[in-house]
Amino acid sequence: MKESIAIGCTGGKAPGWPAGIKGVTDAAEEAGLRVVALENGCEAMVQPDAIYKDIHDFGDQSTFMESNESPIYASRFTPFNKKKLKVETDQERDRRALLEFNKSEEKRIIMDNMRVNRVKAVILLGGDDSIWTLQMLMKAGALEGNVATKTIDNDVTNTLSHGHITAGAVGRQMVDGIRIEARSYNRVGVVEAMGRNAGHLAQQHYNADIILPAKDFHPNHEVTRAQITERIQEVFAERGRKERGDPNKGNAVIVVPEGFLIDGEETFLSTKEDPHEHKRLGGVGHRIQEWLEGVGLGTVYQRPGYMYRFANPTQQDAELTYNFGKLAAEEAIKGNTGLATVAQGPSLDISTMDLHDLGGGKFMRPEDYNFDELMPKTNDLRAE
Repeated sequence: MKESIAIGCTGGKAPGWPAGIKGVTDAAEEAGLRVVALENGCEAMVQPDAIYKDIHDFGDQSTFMESNESPIYASRFTPFNKKKLKVETDQERDRRALLEFNKSEEKRIIMDNMRVNRVKAVILLGGDDSIWTLQMLMKAGALEGNVATKTIDNDVTNTLSHGHITAGAVGRQMVDGIRIEARSYNRVGVVEAMGRNAGHLAQQHYNADIILPAKDFHPNHEVTRAQITERIQEVFAERGRKERGDPNKGNAVIVVPEGFLIDGEETFLSTKEDPHEHKRLGGVGHRIQEWLEGVGLGTVYQRPGYMYRFANPTQQDAELTYNFGKLAAEEAIKGNTGLATVAQGPSLDISTMDLHDLGGGKFMRPEDYNFDELMPKTNDLRAE
């Protein structure tokens, strides 16, 4: 049996996963290795006596650059107990989780599976939680691997993440669509954008009239209800005068990131935590909708939700994902592991960085936001 590269799709869905799989496959086969699939991501690692299927068992890769659905499925599962006790710091949590894992049956199963399937390295297509999981697995000596950096939120530091470009394009389509409804009935369209607490995905809805910031945007400046209602009334009247000669027959579109704070608090659809301690944000757009209706404006609300994840990748996003997967695999084949792929600068130059240099927590910067107009000052992709 040839040595293999194992690939898994981990975390939330992102457009372009098949392109990343193709990139890994091309790199491995050029080097004379085979590629095997970690079906349902890290869940496959802990299945006793697992025999991983060849990647070509999951379909012809000739369409992978245009496809979105992961043929090898996905999961948010991590083999570590990431639940943090109230008294623990992140570092203390990691030490405890590592000690527990080193004593567990799961570690033995993972190491056996890597040996039996002759896995030289694992490539995870994932975001900050996947970066954490791979770091922990490598600290435990369970396997070697790299990450092809993914997240529609673009909140991983030091890079543009694949999936974000397509999600932004979906957002702009949503704004265009809700604008038709708003203009037809003299209403305000409210779009609630995904993106956790970073605000970068909301920022890519740049054809809207107002884009609110998200959590942690500015510790000393919370955008208020009065600011929002006054600014939306201004925009509504301006559009009415310009388009119909009547300020009372206007329209507007406001984009609200799901992490927008009201009175310093987030809004949740569910407070149940996933394996990485994330609660499900959502519903804040309805609260903004109520504010606008309270000043006499008709509204229409849209929460695209998982539609950001379902779209086929744009050509630019597919090429980025492919190159991420290919480079992650090429480095692993050369014995360079513990790396994540990054795209930086205006031309999205692709390289790698140590996993320890990346993580979650890249937020929109106050200096890039116009507090008077309630709009970002730039539409640029945050590739840094």
